[in-house]
This record gives sequence, structure tokens and C-alpha cells, in this order.
Amino acid sequence: MIRDAGEYSIKLPTGGVVIFKNVTEWELLGVINGEKFHAVRSTLDDIFRLADEQIRLRVTPQTLRALTRREADRPVTAEQRRVLTRIITGISFDGMSRCDSNAA
Repeated sequence: MIRDAGEYSIKLPTGGVVIFKNVTEWELLGVINGEKFHAVRSTLDDIFRLADEQIRLRVTPQTLRALTRREADRPVTAEQRRVLTRIITGISFDGMSRCDSNAA
């Protein structure tokens, strides 16, 4: 989730992580399971890599499974299709499943 321009937030059941840019570098602030952590890196890629590593190290296996699971491949309902066609024009949603990456 992007909170402010250039700021990213990841919410977890047991805490969360915020990534933002200070004047010259990227900073990571987080609290997971009551443990606070902070880091500074020069590139956005490095700070995201570190955030991923810290999340994987600090959350429980159950939370990690919940974060990485995919939505079941079920067809889009008629109501969902109706709403999508009203707000997005030029795309056919017939036969599309919820995990279909060809929708956009």
C-alpha cells in the first residue's frame, strides 16, 4: 500500500513495516511481534529486499502462509462482472476467473 508519495506500508496481523525516503536514502521502520527494527539503504530495491527478509524471519509460519497464498481460481460472479463493466470500459469480462492475469 502506498501511503504518501514515495512511502510504502505493509500491514501484518502482528505489526507492520513502513518504507520511506529521507533526503538521501531509503529507510525501513517496522514492528513485528513486538520487536522493533530500523534500517537504512541507498536503493529502493535493497530496502524492499531487506523488508522481505525481515518479514520472513519474524512472522510465524501461519502468517507467512496467509501472506503467500493465492485466491482460489473461481469464476467472476454476475454481480462482479456487472460492476466491472460499469467502471471499466473496453474489456470483456466474460469467462474471466478471479486469478486471470490477462484482464488488464
